[in-house]
Amino acid sequence: MGVFYSSPQAYVIQELRNRKSVGYLESRMIKGCYITMTSRRVEPVTENYKDLDTGEAIMDLGGELLRGAVDFTGAGVLFNVLGGSDAGTSLSESVFGEKKESEAMSKKQRVVGQVVRETGKLSTLASTDLNSRYATTTGKPTPAIQKLDVEMSGDYGSLQKCVLQVRTFDKPSFEEFERKFMVPGTEVNMKYGRVGQSGPANNAEFNGVVYDYSFKLNEYLGYDCEVKAVAKGSLSTELNAMAKIDDKDRVFCSDYEWLNEYQRVANIADVFDYDIQEFIGKHKKLHKRGGKSFKFGNYPNAGLAGCDAPNSAPEPENDGMVNGNVAFCTLGYIVNKLINVDLFKGNVEGNKVKSNSLKIICNDNVTIGKRYDKLMSANPMKILWLGDKLAQQTYGGTGGLGLGAQTFGATKIWGKKFKHINKTIESGDFAKLANILISRDCLRGHLGAGGMGAEGSKISVAAFLTKLFEDIYNHSGGAWDLTLTSMTPEQASEYGEQGGDNFMYVIDRNWAPGARAQKLELNSNVKPGQMNNYCRNVQLTGKVPKDMAAAAFVGGAGTASGKKSSTVEVIKGEPVTTLANEAKIKNDIIESREVIHDTGYNSETISAAKSNLKAYVESCHSHLEKASFRKDMYPLELSATLDGIAGIQFGNACSTDLAPSRYTENSPKVVFTVTKTKHSISPNDWITEVESICRMEK
Repeated sequence: MGVFYSSPQAYVIQELRNRKSVGYLESRMIKGCYITMTSRRVEPVTENYKDLDTGEAIMDLGGELLRGAVDFTGAGVLFNVLGGSDAGTSLSESVFGEKKESEAMSKKQRVVGQVVRETGKLSTLASTDLNSRYATTTGKPTPAIQKLDVEMSGDYGSLQKCVLQVRTFDKPSFEEFERKFMVPGTEVNMKYGRVGQSGPANNAEFNGVVYDYSFKLNEYLGYDCEVKAVAKGSLSTELNAMAKIDDKDRVFCSDYEWLNEYQRVANIADVFDYDIQEFIGKHKKLHKRGGKSFKFGNYPNAGLAGCDAPNSAPEPENDGMVNGNVAFCTLGYIVNKLINVDLFKGNVEGNKVKSNSLKIICNDNVTIGKRYDKLMSANPMKILWLGDKLAQQTYGGTGGLGLGAQTFGATKIWGKKFKHINKTIESGDFAKLANILISRDCLRGHLGAGGMGAEGSKISVAAFLTKLFEDIYNHSGGAWDLTLTSMTPEQASEYGEQGGDNFMYVIDRNWAPGARAQKLELNSNVKPGQMNNYCRNVQLTGKVPKDMAAAAFVGGAGTASGKKSSTVEVIKGEPVTTLANEAKIKNDIIESREVIHDTGYNSETISAAKSNLKAYVESCHSHLEKASFRKDMYPLELSATLDGIAGIQFGNACSTDLAPSRYTENSPKVVFTVTKTKHSISPNDWITEVESICRMEK
């Protein structure tokens, strides 16, 4: 089982059983709730220092010597010319006779530590005696918490946020609350639960960072305040992927074609070029000895590689760098080095959101998918994965006789010399997707990186990774559908990871193994004597999507995609299975590998290859395999409102006695899995809203 399909936590099941066993009136007795909020705002401690641009300095000095303005004697002269003296040194005069000064020495600022600037605490558990309740300079009540909403939503549970509503009754109290809780970037901890009730099902907490707030004047001449916070892991995906980063004295050649210009790295796209040059050599020489590769020992699944592009193929984006070669990096390198280290720990914007404590996990524990023996990339110049030398890496071979052949029978074994890059497809039950290779063209293109050595366009980490994931999906025929999600420690433990608020995970949405999970029973309360005593409301809706409706009406798959064909059959109530011609599908894959190369990697053959790959991927799944590995969804949605309970997670399996019997009695059966939870807590009540969707189960 994994994040998309799992049994609820044991303490959740036990708590619901306990509530079901007590009498109906007792279960509905109002029990007080508590909310406690603490805050901490940490700010960076910085120092200024001088940084010398050696190239600029030498050019300045050379100009002075040519003009005879400097008598090059004495060790101190160079320092003064380069701007080291307090007065500075004048260089050439302007047309108006004004003296110019060297720009080689610049002042910079760096973070050397952190200091806690503000802390705060507000709780409904505070003393309620009159002296404490009215302990303000104006004699009015102290601030009062009105309501707390804690929500898990977004794509695949990727967004966790909370909204706190607080009422203040005078201006001094508001200003104190504002200073302690309403500054964006402030770290907050929200603890909530039932007063006098123990156990994790009755007590929970949220850790996050304030990102927004609002307030308005109320009838007491105080202020009604609203504070919004997001979990730290969710916040990491919204950072600018092309933020200016600390260059750490890294200098790289940004143009081999002309003057071999060297510049300092300014963003993660530049870091990639720097690492290529530092660890495997110049871009223009990547074709030497059949290709080169390098593996980073201190970053999981991080590798670099490069080789020559086929002569007949479209030229890679050159920008004076690659000289007809293709440079690659693994998905693990992009996440574990460029994002986690160079961006999160080295960017200027990170000082405001404490990004150095954030981390995205992409490794062989979590970033895995179904293994396909014959799966190859539709365009290895963009996306490539290593595996079987023939099935995944050898392209071409029609002997130059095929229509439009341009390579005269030559074959191309992609990654033949990438000995330091681990395989994506090898023996075992799953594919290791963190080893997928991404080309330099894809990396720089999606980042919007124009000129090197400069800050690029703004794109969030989530948007950048989503574009890369789309490339992988399209070039694999939909075999692997990656996304970012958060996990609780319990969910992460299924993958051998720790989980928590500071982490996000790269996982395959098509990888949802599991069966026979325990389920949350979200049943109706309509049968006398069979009240479940914890569901306040249950709703079930069903609506057939247009593409599935057309398919159910006209027969076949209609306009519905292949992965929905099983859904159409269940909607129609027909246990009919369309068998694919496996021999033809495999032959089409072989022909695609040949024709892609022999026709010069043109758009038509690549498009045809994508279609053949989709057919191959679908042919690899039986009905039961789709239940294990695919995210097929039925047009049923189940939602419920429960007495407040903590611990219900994304992907938890649910059942209901309201679903039509043909969805639950026939095979494959359907199961509901949680997609969203929302806790609404006030001093007098706590409710939990749960939303779920339907998928197949063995």
